[in-house]
Amino acid sequence: MNKSLTHKQKFVASLSVWLVSAVVMFFYFLPIQQKNNLKTIDVIKVLNSKEQVLLAEKNSYLQTKKALEDLAQLEIQPENFFSKNITLVKEIKKLENLAQELNLEFTLSGISGNLQSATKAPTVSNIFLVPYSIHLEGGLDKTIAYIEHLENLEYINTINSLDISATNEQTVNVNLSANLYVIK
Repeated sequence: MNKSLTHKQKFVASLSVWLVSAVVMFFYFLPIQQKNNLKTIDVIKVLNSKEQVLLAEKNSYLQTKKALEDLAQLEIQPENFFSKNITLVKEIKKLENLAQELNLEFTLSGISGNLQSATKAPTVSNIFLVPYSIHLEGGLDKTIAYIEHLENLEYINTINSLDISATNEQTVNVNLSANLYVIK
């Protein structure tokens, strides 16, 4: 009896080994690989969401940087918010012109002393307060417009008190006291 295997037997044995290993791969190793793939997909999703957040932050940073560059090109800069004109002529003239434009009777009072005697503002820098009072007489709508303009001037001032009283059906008296911020 010949103990050597024929080609047919070798082929059947090889095919059987291949079939067993394919079944083992399909039922054992494939689920393990699939679990690893799912974990990898989850990691990729997390990384993609982090990338989206980083891209949004970068976009926000670039927009803010551009906005700051545009702001630097504007005519009014933060250092111009405080008047450096110690005679306050420009500021007083602006208040008078505004009253004239709105056809209001205007009286300015209360400005006295000089910058050396001015009260220091509650800041760490050399900013001082110059108090003043204004009396206006005219229509209610025009006095309100004047106050709104006063609050939005290009230099900083604060209204401390405001008194509005009617003189007749069409005219009101407005007395206000305010502070103008001046830098030495």
